[in-house]
Amino acid sequence: MTKATVNTGTFASQNGTLIVDASSENTLDISGKASGDLSVYSAGSLDLINEQTAFISTGKDSTLKATGTTEGGLYQYDLTQGADGNFYFVKNTHKASNASSVIQAMATAPANVANLQADTLSARQDAVRLSENDEGGVWIQYFGGKQKHTTAGNASYDLDVNGVMLGGDTRFMTEDGSWLAGVAMSSAKGDMTTMQSKGDTEGYSFHAYLSRQYNNGIFIDTAAQFGHYSNTADVRLMNGGGTIKADFNTNGFGAMVKGGYTWKDGNGLFIQPYAKLSALTLEGVDYQLNGVDVHSDSYNSVQGEAGTRVGYDFAVGNATVKPYLNLAALNEFSDGNKVRLGDESVNASIDGAAFRVGAGVQADITKNMGAYASLDYTKGDDIENPLQGVVGINVTW
Repeated sequence: MTKATVNTGTFASQNGTLIVDASSENTLDISGKASGDLSVYSAGSLDLINEQTAFISTGKDSTLKATGTTEGGLYQYDLTQGADGNFYFVKNTHKASNASSVIQAMATAPANVANLQADTLSARQDAVRLSENDEGGVWIQYFGGKQKHTTAGNASYDLDVNGVMLGGDTRFMTEDGSWLAGVAMSSAKGDMTTMQSKGDTEGYSFHAYLSRQYNNGIFIDTAAQFGHYSNTADVRLMNGGGTIKADFNTNGFGAMVKGGYTWKDGNGLFIQPYAKLSALTLEGVDYQLNGVDVHSDSYNSVQGEAGTRVGYDFAVGNATVKPYLNLAALNEFSDGNKVRLGDESVNASIDGAAFRVGAGVQADITKNMGAYASLDYTKGDDIENPLQGVVGINVTW
């Protein structure tokens, strides 16, 4: 049914199906008795649906049972029978539309990638701290992971990230410890899927970092980053509503500080409690979905993390190996990151607590070469990273 009002005296359906396009002009007006079961497939759109207009009007003594779901704007609409016996499409604010899921995911995915890049740089700082031989040099890391997120606006999406980070640093000694200073750059791509839609985020970032290690075991890590992120998506509207393309670019700025203490028993065992605070902001953007304006506010992320690393140091031939386990609690404090489609807005934040468990190893293979790897699992109410890892190698001269 396309842009039509169908009038009929009586109506009987035996598990029938009604397929209609996204036009607001589509109505089924039954003046007499309506009976049976009917499934309605109404194509999704970006337009809001008038909840006061009956989609199916029925006559006296009707027993028709009609079901269906469509989408308009930011939300899905369920076909619901009103007190007058007629059927209306009613907004369900707990169910995001494809368009809503995509614009929320596109607002948050660059932050997910940027935070993973920051974690990757932190892995390099950790590796230097564990090494007995690393005096700075050139290093390269592969990082990646599978992520599952749900925003405050009920948009759930999966993000599969892969990237490479390359850096160089130098370590110099002082009377009470050492300093490590370096720079790095990274490239990453995240493939996003949500509902029937998909997209990707490509990010390039530049980092500077400084670490302070004291002889008494106390350490302080700091880092700053700038990133540029290109985002594209295909919004596939439900029930044959078509596919809409979207794209935009944004820049991000972030900083991190981490402090902790390394305790050693003298026989190889070490325990390393730490606390970390990181902050990130992404520039606000404006773009369009099929002529409808989309605005995303500046996206902010403030994360706190506290954890402990427990490991053991032992020799394998001429190499020194340090396997370890890691347990941490995380919390995202930032909320109120809004995105707007037309006249509707929604909160795209991913806040709340999560826990992370992981394992890793750092090895001094030779006096001038080291390697390290880690694998983590993170779970919270609105986040799950089933697999997130870093593999790196460094050369010192």
